[in-house]
Amino acid sequence: MLMDMTLSDQLQQEYGKLPHEGIAHEIRILRSNAWPGMTKETHIVPCAELLSCVRAFEEFYFSKFSGRKLTWMYSMGTVDVSTYCFSRRYTLTVSTYQCIIWMLFNNEKSLTFKSICDATQLRGDECKRQLASMCLPKHKLLIQSPAGKDVVETTNFVLNEDFTSE
Repeated sequence: MLMDMTLSDQLQQEYGKLPHEGIAHEIRILRSNAWPGMTKETHIVPCAELLSCVRAFEEFYFSKFSGRKLTWMYSMGTVDVSTYCFSRRYTLTVSTYQCIIWMLFNNEKSLTFKSICDATQLRGDECKRQLASMCLPKHKLLIQSPAGKDVVETTNFVLNEDFTSE
């Protein structure tokens, strides 16, 4: 495990020296046989911005190593997202899943639960969990309609343009 972390740090330093189109991203490479708690994810559809980071890193990685396979564990990451849709600019630290959902709102102000699940390919229960955390009263980034704990295919989520935070 320590060897994984050392190698990952070295790769990240080398990768960090390359230009990344204004998107800072950090990748950790971990061998699956050394980290037994890691489970394989179902197919997730990342947003275009995240996909460009994935492709850039894969190009770098496969230029150094051949015969290896990368499996992306989106459930284990976090993302700092800068927002420009509120009265002031915020930097949100969200899970990678939340980022993938959040980025859908760049093109639409309102989305149904079904359309979010279809676009991201997140399992229904996982998608509900991620959306619920973005609808909490303290940090209400999205407004759920109808409000409540019940989320069905037609439940609508709207960007809360009145969001404020200290």
